[in-house]
Amino acid sequence: MSKLYNRTSWIYVCFFVSATAAQVLLSLLLRRLGLLTEENQAWISITVSCVSMYGVGFFLSKALFSLLPKGGGVQQEYWSLGKRILYFIICMSFMYIGNLIGNAMMFSVGVFTGKGMPTNQMTELLMESNVWLNLLSMVILAPIVEEWLFRKLLLDRIARFGQLPAVLLSAFFFALAHGNFYQFFYAFGLGALFAYLYVKTGKIRYPIEFHMAINFFGGILAPELVKWQERMAGRGPLFWAIPMMMLAAYGLLLIGCTIAGIVLLCCNVRQIHFLPAREREERGNVLLALAKSPGFWVYLLYSAVILARSVMV
Repeated sequence: MSKLYNRTSWIYVCFFVSATAAQVLLSLLLRRLGLLTEENQAWISITVSCVSMYGVGFFLSKALFSLLPKGGGVQQEYWSLGKRILYFIICMSFMYIGNLIGNAMMFSVGVFTGKGMPTNQMTELLMESNVWLNLLSMVILAPIVEEWLFRKLLLDRIARFGQLPAVLLSAFFFALAHGNFYQFFYAFGLGALFAYLYVKTGKIRYPIEFHMAINFFGGILAPELVKWQERMAGRGPLFWAIPMMMLAAYGLLLIGCTIAGIVLLCCNVRQIHFLPAREREERGNVLLALAKSPGFWVYLLYSAVILARSVMV
């Protein structure tokens, strides 16, 4: 168990090191060629990030995961469309609550340091970049690659040690990968829900579809409504009121989904169940196994540095 956790952790270290190295090299090359300017910095940054993470980093990690043995622990339950819709509402509530926690934490950091809230770099990029590029990166590429990397490739190998620790570890790795506290808490909650969905159904397309929808609401619809409102601000009250009404409707939708999601979770909490380790020899203390894994500590330290840096920006 400890050996497998160690190897999977090292794969995630390789993912981020290779992606970071590719991003730095590409940025330097573009800057040297004079292609990286202040005017195109937003969309160039997103493009370089996509190529580095979803190209170089992902395919290297996928190749390394193929060297590790797969195990059991992933079920093939049938989830009807209605059940998946109700589950998605719970996901929306986790997104909203996690987002509130992240913003509250960063607000507290700003008050404590006296420097104001740290910059949410992801939000700034989305606001400055082209909507079609955001759709490609946030709604198509990110969900496909991230669900394969943090759900399928990982859970196919560690779910045999017990579904609950596998789900929590998948969520933890996924949350750390976002590199900032604005996204950490909702990424952990959603990561756990997506991991549970996969270990129960064995269908990676379900968490990919959920991830796409969540990213559309949070990463495309909300920023575009804000940009629309800003464009209409100078055209008079009538033009300004329409996007404001749309933003208000979006806010009410989130609040409604949050309340409905909490109610649904409370009503169905007894139906949540996790399979234990498949074989007796595969049972053990997961925390102890992780503690004995150098790769896990390296990944944790690397992520801690990135998180600390995000607070200082």
